[in-house]
Amino acid sequence: MSTSKFIVTTPARNEADFIGKTIESIICQTVLPLEWIIVDDGSTDDTARIVENAAGRHPWIRLIRLKNRGYRDLDSGVVDAIYAGLSHARNDDYDFLFNIDADVVLGANFFEKLLEKFNVNHDLGIATGQIYECSGNQLSKLRALPMAMTGPVKCWRRKCFQQIGGLVRGIGWDGIDCFKAMMLGWRAKTFADDDLKIVHLRAQGASQKNICQAWIKRGRAHHFAGSHPLWVAASASYHLASRPYGLGSLLMIIGYVKALHFGLDQHDDQTFRRHLRKWQLKKLCEILRLV
Repeated sequence: MSTSKFIVTTPARNEADFIGKTIESIICQTVLPLEWIIVDDGSTDDTARIVENAAGRHPWIRLIRLKNRGYRDLDSGVVDAIYAGLSHARNDDYDFLFNIDADVVLGANFFEKLLEKFNVNHDLGIATGQIYECSGNQLSKLRALPMAMTGPVKCWRRKCFQQIGGLVRGIGWDGIDCFKAMMLGWRAKTFADDDLKIVHLRAQGASQKNICQAWIKRGRAHHFAGSHPLWVAASASYHLASRPYGLGSLLMIIGYVKALHFGLDQHDDQTFRRHLRKWQLKKLCEILRLV
């Protein structure tokens, strides 16, 4: 059994319908964190009450409450909530940091098995499991690059987290961290083991205004990170099989083109943007050789 020390943060805003299931899945883990800091990001429902009840039963669970900004911010707002949680951590003697959304369910040995991956792969800097979404009574696998580039559940080796300078406060933060880690020689990986299955209790984009806005935002995230246009086109082709079929790909391209046209802000690290485009073109060449 893993003896690695870790802490967990969870940003939560109006998650009363889901967070109870998330809490139960964490309480039942075979290994527990030093502390779990749940950051209530201005909820107006019963989220805080549910967390307080759990914290009363389990002293390693804590609730931090932030002011209500008036809206859900899945970009810099989530990053700010993670850092708010870290700033209130009582334990500094940890080697790994997990961030877990308030609308996911994990298997009972998720922490144990993922930490084992880190312990046997010393160059592994960022990792997660395969995400499945609820669609009626069915689970469908989320289509994404196998490099831990999805935000609902992530684990960073603390040394890696520090070397990449932490998280970027901006759109697409949960992909930029992986590429920064790879620039520095770390590996970022999504593991498909059954023990590491992550069940996302609502469809991707459902926590935003609508799923169409979520796909437009994905295109804007590509622009912010500095993605090459050919990579965006290839990504759109790949996601033709993702819901909403075809429309999501089109909206992603629209989001990217509009951001490019209006000159929206990009990540200010030009070295990173050059490295990202070089990696993307190399990866596209590798894919084409296999076709």
